Amino acid sequence: MRGLLLGIGVAVGSLLLAVEAVPQALNRWPEGCRNVETTAIRRIHEVHDAQQIYHLVYGRFAISFSELSDPAKGFLAWRLPDIKYQFQVEGSPTAYVVRATPQKYGILGRRTFYSDESKVVREHWGPGLATATSPEIR
Repeated sequence: MRGLLLGIGVAVGSLLLAVEAVPQALNRWPEGCRNVETTAIRRIHEVHDAQQIYHLVYGRFAISFSELSDPAKGFLAWRLPDIKYQFQVEGSPTAYVVRATPQKYGILGRRTFYSDESKVVREHWGPGLATATSPEIR
């Protein structure tokens, strides 16, 4: 009987350790996503800064990401393959839009982002695209 009780005690103890480990494992994922999402938001602000400088130099906004990331021009120090979000810049000489979507939704990020020359960053929770009418990040 003593052996059975000891066995049950070990099993219960192991179960408690396993149950305790689950929240810790779940908490790591959101923190990792938050870090990646925070970096994406920071990169959007860097695109805004690069667009301002580009506008001062050329009298217009860059109409594509490749214009901003051209190493010969040096407006952005980072390149798309280094980022866990996919960035898209579209525009005209007087306006532009920046979109950021996670390369692996749910693994590298849970939100998509949108911003334009107003510099307001907007978010969409879920795999859909953030737009000009999405909620502003606070």
